[in-house]
Amino acid sequence: PISTLLVILVGIIGATFLTPKLISLLSEIVVTSKTESPEYRLDAPSEVLPLAEIPAKERRATLELIALQEKPSLDRSRARFLLASDILRSDFDGAKALEYLKNLEKDYPILAPYILLRRGRAYELTNDTEKAQETWLKLVTDFPEDLVSAEAYYKLGTYDQQYWQEAINRFPQYPRTHEIVRKLLEKNPQQKNLLILLATYDLSPQTKADLDRLVKEYGKELTANEWDIIGNNYWQNDYYLEGAKAYEKGTSTPENLYRIARGYQVSKKPKEAKSFFLKLVNQFPDAPDTGLALRRLASLSQGDEALKY
Repeated sequence: PISTLLVILVGIIGATFLTPKLISLLSEIVVTSKTESPEYRLDAPSEVLPLAEIPAKERRATLELIALQEKPSLDRSRARFLLASDILRSDFDGAKALEYLKNLEKDYPILAPYILLRRGRAYELTNDTEKAQETWLKLVTDFPEDLVSAEAYYKLGTYDQQYWQEAINRFPQYPRTHEIVRKLLEKNPQQKNLLILLATYDLSPQTKADLDRLVKEYGKELTANEWDIIGNNYWQNDYYLEGAKAYEKGTSTPENLYRIARGYQVSKKPKEAKSFFLKLVNQFPDAPDTGLALRRLASLSQGDEALKY
């Protein structure tokens, strides 16, 4: 409308001058357009953000008052999003959540993928599984690189498991993908590629059993790089002896040699530790890890031998 008005004005200029009344009308249109736009200054004071830290039941009444405000604002959008999330988690009332989520991504675009994820769940709770899947498909289509798409693939996979493979292919590092992988392993445990994926991306303690399976059942066919992956996961979870043994079958790098030696040292195997510290010093004398290896060697040695390190 404003652009159309400007075109008309350009045509008028050739024949007459802008009247005060017309200028006033234009000003009102521009001002109205600005005042109707939501305020998106993230550094502006917020009534809603502090409410995110308190229990859902205690904040609901205040959130409802803000959510029902007529004037668009960032806080109104925040309140609607938070209310919908609370309702989906505690009340399982999909219809009520849909009221707060209606067109919310237009006012709150920064959280659009999360809004779509919740809208899909809301439809699911109303037993409209077709709209739920349509909504999640829109999410993965419109936001293919966003990690929240992995959540949508997970939900879609409960209706068609081909979507779980999409999550694995696109988001192997995401915790929900690891949940998918474990479900698939429950159905068919003999999937080395899925165990390697967990070893690579899931550094949580529960992966220990998967690492042990890889070592026991697939040890003869693992590559050096795969042994590195297993060794790193053991190491990150403080299983130093298991990590050292895995790294011995991996690639020979300064870091790996240091971790082998240190793993044996903290596992009370000084002879083996000293052997690999020496190997690091001799093979990679200029590596950053070598300086620390020399200090470790000194601590494992006595008398004049310790002095030379």
